[in-house]
Amino acid sequence: MPTGLSKIKRAIRAGKFEIGQHFLEELHADHLSIAEVVASILSASEFDKLTDDPSNTRYRIFGTSEIGREIVTVVIYSEGSVFFKTVYEA
Repeated sequence: MPTGLSKIKRAIRAGKFEIGQHFLEELHADHLSIAEVVASILSASEFDKLTDDPSNTRYRIFGTSEIGREIVTVVIYSEGSVFFKTVYEA
């Protein structure tokens, strides 16, 4: 059975994702690129399922970009699509 992380990776590879305004603000603040974030998620093997919000299950993904930056991304996965909620450099 696929894990949450494998479902997220599959959706991203298929281009089924949306980017939130807060995500864009944090991306800019940490001088990250979307390509770095996507690469860090696709290579990630560690994640947490955050269940404190009953309306949306969020996933915190720990990954490393192709140039070695440790990136933490929080996403919402729903119905085969990913919503990029926030991101920061660890």
